[in-house]
Amino acid sequence: MASSDRIAGNPRLVKRFLNALSIRMSISKAQGVGVDEAVLIKLLLFERLAAPAAYAALNKAVNTDTDGKPRILEQWEESAAKNEEFQLETPWDDEFIREWLALPPALADQDLRGALYVGREQAPLITAADRLSSEAAGYLSALLASPTEAHVLIESLTQIQRAELTIIMDRLLVQAGKEQEWGAPAILDACIAVVTADPSQGSRLAGFLIERPAQQIQPGIVPKIASQPWAKEVFIQWSKTPDIETPVKKAIERGNVAKQ
Repeated sequence: MASSDRIAGNPRLVKRFLNALSIRMSISKAQGVGVDEAVLIKLLLFERLAAPAAYAALNKAVNTDTDGKPRILEQWEESAAKNEEFQLETPWDDEFIREWLALPPALADQDLRGALYVGREQAPLITAADRLSSEAAGYLSALLASPTEAHVLIESLTQIQRAELTIIMDRLLVQAGKEQEWGAPAILDACIAVVTADPSQGSRLAGFLIERPAQQIQPGIVPKIASQPWAKEVFIQWSKTPDIETPVKKAIERGNVAKQ
């Protein structure tokens, strides 16, 4: 990452890479997919820096092998490790890929299906209609796939355009609308991360929570959002709503946050 001219040690790009790695490892653990971190690092480098056609070819090699192993890499990796000359075919013929093949660990005999699953297989969550840059789409994918880890993306989210953050919030609220109990569902962490990155989204999240059916609201949500500047209006509305259960109103009163 320090020597490739596509990153050249850029601290911002390195941090984004590490954020992505953290999210992928969290997805791996949450979904019970055994992924070796070193393997994931190497694949993530390839995903970020190799040509899309080469990444597609790697996926194809894995998906067409009965054991999920990219055996096409075997001779190339052996030659690269020995610093021998070797020929690469299209779309692999790239100086970065030559350097990448020499990096440990060797992948030719690794089952990569799990590592690829926690990576690009999250992409179908994003549609063309979302009109997001590839970077923003990646963040949305991560937020939807592993919302409890959303806090690690806050700083990165502040770097993308507000219009894209609005679209990201749109998608998160669509997903949040499927929740039937509002104590502290995981998707709320993702929504709060976006609001932290762009406080103007706070009124949207507040409005969304106010519109939830009263029977869905549970006491656990009160301490979860109490520190948020936009939450006061939510608590005021809930305190006025007859159908909001008493434990919720008592939690609000204990926090002394529902004063007019």
